Amino acid sequence: MLTIKAEHKEEREEKDEKKHYHLVERTQGTFLRRFSLPFEADADKAAAHLEKGLLKVTVPRLATEQKKPKSIPVGKK
Repeated sequence: MLTIKAEHKEEREEKDEKKHYHLVERTQGTFLRRFSLPFEADADKAAAHLEKGLLKVTVPRLATEQKKPKSIPVGKK
């Protein structure tokens, strides 16, 4: 199971002495997403990179023994 959680907080303050006002805006939000992976993951080698607002997550498969191809003979009736 891969879980991605993000939290966003922003605060903006604006003052104008001539117009006699003081404005403060606060916004926040959370995001949670869970993905069931179709393979067994190697959690120790998982990595994430955020660039220009794009999150790239790399989750390699857990090293398992390679299965050999299996031949199935096709016979005639």
